[in-house]
Amino acid sequence: MKYVLSWLFMAVVGIIVLLFSISNRDLIVIEFWPSSFVFEYPVYFPVLIFGLVGFLAGGTIAWLSAGTNRKNARKAKRRASVLEKDLATLQGKIEKLEQENKALYTKENN
Repeated sequence: MKYVLSWLFMAVVGIIVLLFSISNRDLIVIEFWPSSFVFEYPVYFPVLIFGLVGFLAGGTIAWLSAGTNRKNARKAKRRASVLEKDLATLQGKIEKLEQENKALYTKENN
């Protein structure tokens, strides 16, 4: 269900972007002041480019800020692995001691 809603949301966003691009095809002039570079683009082109740059910058910032959480998750996973191995070792020792105890108990009762 989560993936269906995600795809549905992305389809709606895509349709909105497509409609924006179709309805804003007028040309604009972009000049870079100290130089003599002059570009003519449709209105939607710089808007979509800056939107993409903003999206990528936001994703990068979110990824970098989640680094501490990923680090803590890796530590917890390693710790859980060590504890599971310790648990298995201790359970084996308990079983061995129970068998020895059972053998001694049956030996004493005979």
